[in-house]
Amino acid sequence: MTKHFLLRSTQNPKVFRHYTTCNAMNPPVYIEYMRALRHAMEGDGTGPQDFDKDLVLDISPSTQAMFTIKNYNRETGVSTKVHLEDQAGQEFDVKGPMGKGLMPSKDGLHVAFAAGTGALCFVDLVAYLIRKTLKLDSVPDKMAKEIKVEEGNPELLDSNEHKNTSIQDSGDTMSMIVSSGNTSLKMYVSFVSREDAVALEMFEAFD
Repeated sequence: MTKHFLLRSTQNPKVFRHYTTCNAMNPPVYIEYMRALRHAMEGDGTGPQDFDKDLVLDISPSTQAMFTIKNYNRETGVSTKVHLEDQAGQEFDVKGPMGKGLMPSKDGLHVAFAAGTGALCFVDLVAYLIRKTLKLDSVPDKMAKEIKVEEGNPELLDSNEHKNTSIQDSGDTMSMIVSSGNTSLKMYVSFVSREDAVALEMFEAFD
């Protein structure tokens, strides 16, 4: 969970950038999470019974990959080349998934700091916590395989351990605390403005 891919321009191999796996930012998936969060806020704190697991946890084989790429408008940057209106001759090598991902342990306080698009690194982890906290349908075997922890690494949080969530907002910086038994995740995110924020609506709704 939350690994990353490397995108490299085939025209200029020195131009490359790493992009985090962020399945929850797929528009239909994000909308489904927000629907579940609104249902929880308006009801008893649980998600809807018709939560679309097949959509959210779809890991069926595909020849496509989706990336959320902000255009920094730098002449030599990867994002600028990706956002060109004329894509003729533009090709990119894609390598991944890479990295160890995020695997919180069952005990202790986990603290995360993120700014701007760096918040994307934690969106899938927050989405995972949303599914557990809202008591959505149990994760199917296919998802359990995807997030299985390798031997010797800390275990992921159990579904019945998520007990309390709170959010504190201070100006342009927001902190989110998710408590689960002896474990808590405290996350600080900061953006230049609400217009430039990513997934802020999800973070704020997960209260």
